[in-house]
Amino acid sequence: MRLDNKVALVTGAASGFGKGIAATFAREGARVAVIDIDEEAARAAAASISNAAIAVRCDVSQRADVDAAVKITVDAFGAIDILVNNAGMSHVRRPMLEVEEAEFDRLMAVNVKSTVPLGRFATIDDVANAALFLASDEASFLTGNVLEVDGGRCV
Repeated sequence: MRLDNKVALVTGAASGFGKGIAATFAREGARVAVIDIDEEAARAAAASISNAAIAVRCDVSQRADVDAAVKITVDAFGAIDILVNNAGMSHVRRPMLEVEEAEFDRLMAVNVKSTVPLGRFATIDDVANAALFLASDEASFLTGNVLEVDGGRCV
């Protein structure tokens, strides 16, 4: 296993890419702090990932929450070796019938129709495996790099 004896703190880990990254890291031997603003979802994710995962409620926009999440993780596991700053947000969700046609067309053009050469969206596994590589000893000589996980869209 590539992440034996490592501790990972993953933000936004209750669902989506963050949960996929946390699960992949745990599968590879890491002890994982599942950090999310939704405490209940974080607990469910941690329980489904591994008995070596803990859930921590944290609003990453609040310094006190971040400090507390780091402390809880270090108290539980002794250190933090890997940080995945995955938490994020996008436009406000609303019913499809409330989205203006021009906005919908623009979203489709940017997200679906534009220079993805592989012809598909990224999957959770695509992103989680890239993060796993970066967190492993196999990437120990890489620093400050941007790894595009975009199917060639930015080429």
